[in-house]
Amino acid sequence: MTRTRGPDLSKEFHDYIFNQWMFFSENAYGIANKINKDTELMSKFGKTSPAGVHYHIKQIEKDLENSISEDAMDTYIGEFMRARTGFEHDVADIQTMMSHEKEKGLDDMDKELYLKMARFRHEIKLDSFKMLQDSALPLQVKKLKMEREKLRPAKPMPKVEDHGVSQ
Repeated sequence: MTRTRGPDLSKEFHDYIFNQWMFFSENAYGIANKINKDTELMSKFGKTSPAGVHYHIKQIEKDLENSISEDAMDTYIGEFMRARTGFEHDVADIQTMMSHEKEKGLDDMDKELYLKMARFRHEIKLDSFKMLQDSALPLQVKKLKMEREKLRPAKPMPKVEDHGVSQ
């Protein structure tokens, strides 16, 4: 029998998914696996499927798009930061594997594997720099934002009732 989460636990579950997706660049499968493998998270949230996590990610994307600022640059910056964090995690993981290989000593280490990992680490760093240099995308996003604002109807101002001046 499947247990249901109450509103408070659902909010906490949603917030956990938001943090994992936004700040740690985890996808739906990674988040579901992390929850299902961690006994504390599993007992708290219950068994989780990638489809259920994907539903929450879609809700998070929708919430971000409908946020107060509705600024495409904010979305771009968020995606940019997620990509940067992902690159940093990849480089750190490769560096860890390289150090383990290096600890074996010069005679016992797999030199070909070590060189492949060093090259891969270098390629990730180059991709990171390319991402930093790409100024065309932010300019295009700004242009699209301005075009979107022209197409949107003006939001009516809320009525404010005048109750006089208090003394």
